Amino acid sequence: MFCYQTDVIVCTTPQFPKLYGPVAENLLERSGEEREIRHDCKKKGQLEIGEVFESLAGKLQCKLLYHVLMEPRWTASGPKVVEK
Repeated sequence: MFCYQTDVIVCTTPQFPKLYGPVAENLLERSGEEREIRHDCKKKGQLEIGEVFESLAGKLQCKLLYHVLMEPRWTASGPKVVEK
């Protein structure tokens, strides 16, 4: 899944502290620190939409793993979160 070393990998999720979905599950599995990351996320508690939580990166080829709470359903007609 990851070929390059980077500073940060961003994992978006519609629910926090619950992390689910194919990307989040793959990241957690590859980190080798799934239990610790899930524990830290639960310990942090709820995030506001757009808020970022920094966790362990474990064996991932990055320095940090960021978890970002996004809207539960994104639509093209919704508000812009990021602009170029």
